[in-house]
Amino acid sequence: MVFTGEALRRILLKQERSVSIFDKRGRFEGSVPPSVAVELARKGKLFGIGRANLIYDLQPDETRPKQDLELLEPSPASRPIPPVKKNHTPRGAKEWQPRPDNARSGSFGTVRTLHFRQ
Repeated sequence: MVFTGEALRRILLKQERSVSIFDKRGRFEGSVPPSVAVELARKGKLFGIGRANLIYDLQPDETRPKQDLELLEPSPASRPIPPVKKNHTPRGAKEWQPRPDNARSGSFGTVRTLHFRQ
């Protein structure tokens, strides 16, 4: 979940685990104790990623995904379904050619066993 403002500071004050700091390009900058993370959250516009009692990462607010942006591409449900095209394979192209040399021979293959004496 994403936390900002007072909710972020409240969680950071309670936690004991260090927090990872990332820059605006998503690169890891380092880990800091939660007391330092509270000061960073007060000074800059940061948002925290974590659970209700634990923040894992702090990132600048400009990297936060915007919820109200319109999608550049339409959703898959709104795209038109392409029409079904006929099979362009000519009639009879997938039929096997007759093989009279193997027809009705009665044998599917033979197995030869060789025994050696020692």
